[in-house]
Parts: sequence; structure tokens; C-alpha cells
Amino acid sequence: MNAPNVPWAWKTGLAWIHALRHEHPEVAAILREATADECAALPWDMNRLDCCYELAEVAITLGDQPAARALTAALEPFSTHTILSARAVHIYGPVTSLLGLLAEVTADHKRAIAHHTNALKTLKSWGAGPRAALAASDLARALRAGATPDDLIAAERLTIEATTQAKSFGCQDALRARPER
Repeated sequence: MNAPNVPWAWKTGLAWIHALRHEHPEVAAILREATADECAALPWDMNRLDCCYELAEVAITLGDQPAARALTAALEPFSTHTILSARAVHIYGPVTSLLGLLAEVTADHKRAIAHHTNALKTLKSWGAGPRAALAASDLARALRAGATPDDLIAAERLTIEATTQAKSFGCQDALRARPER
């Protein structure tokens, strides 16, 4: 997976898969290499944002704070954009969703809540039901981490909304995929 002739566009996707499956020892090394020096190893080509997205998912899965900070810096300029993969036609969703998850890794609850709120608003405006349910669940988790009484009430409401919506799409298992931080 970390052979020198494997392009970053494939390494990052493979790293994400292996991180989710908790099965590959090279994932953390690839993450460190890719995020060193402000992600200097990643080429400025049509795959850069895809790579940042996939590496952010790896950083979130591993709870890697230094990588989360580096990827936040790399993605912040694109916070109003949506990432469309150049390797296949699929949409990962708004960058703000990913920035919210990265903020959770670095325990920046205020930013996590702001980014998740923006992502949920965007996804609802698109009519992206399953992704909106996941965003509502992410926002609820971030609100619980903030833990003011009002946040806890809002988190409970969002959890019910997310669960109801996810069940209607048959994707309730996706809500359990992200751990509480």
C-alpha cells in the first residue's frame, strides 16, 4: 500500500478502507507522511481534495490530532465547496461536514458545532436525506460534547430526527458508525 509507485490518489483511498477495518499497520505512517509539512506530499492536481477528504476520514477514525489539524488547515480554504471525486462520480458532501468531524478530533467543540450546523443546513437544502441524517447525528454528538443544558436538549431532538430519518431510508446502521468523542 505504501510502495513508492502507488499514486496518492490510490494510497489515501486504501488507507481509509484499511483504517475503517482496523487491519493495516501502515495506515498511521501513510497519514503522517501525507500530512507532514502542510500536506506537501499531496500533489496539487484534480485528486488533492479527494485525498484530503479520505485522509481526514482516516484521521477521524484513528483520532489523530496532528493530522486532523493539518487537514483542517488544508481544507479550510474550501469550506464552502463540495468535493466531487475525480476517480469516479460520487459526492462526498460539503467540506463543512468533514471540518466538523476534524474539529471533534481536536476537541474544538465550538467549531465542530458551527461546521456541523452548516453541513446539516446545506444537506437539507439539497434534499440529501441519508447524508442529512448523518449530519444531524454528527451535530447531536458535537452538542453532547459541549454539554450545556440547551445543547443536550438540542442533541436529543437531533438524535430522534436523525434516527427517524435514517430508518426511513434504511440506513440506521450508518448512524452508529461514528464513535462518541
